[in-house]
Amino acid sequence: DTWLDFSGNIFYIHRSLSWLILGLSIVMWRMSKNAHAYVRHIKAFISLVLFLFVIGIGFSYAGFPAWLQPLHLLSSLVLITVTFDLLHKVYINWKR
Repeated sequence: DTWLDFSGNIFYIHRSLSWLILGLSIVMWRMSKNAHAYVRHIKAFISLVLFLFVIGIGFSYAGFPAWLQPLHLLSSLVLITVTFDLLHKVYINWKR
């Protein structure tokens, strides 16, 4: 038994929400094609989301190696930082 066996529905909620985040990031990317001011941030956001997906797949197929968890958590923290930076820039631009 692994810790995943004891996680219950939390793993499935986490996995489902990650698909939602991927979908929203693709929508955001498609909407931003005309807004050149934020393209760099959106590309970073999508790159991080895809990187986290690869890590998540690595968890599933590589038997949850211990070294992937800190990488996953650190990448998630960077994703949150990029997200709030993007939101802040959009808000500041909207206020003008």
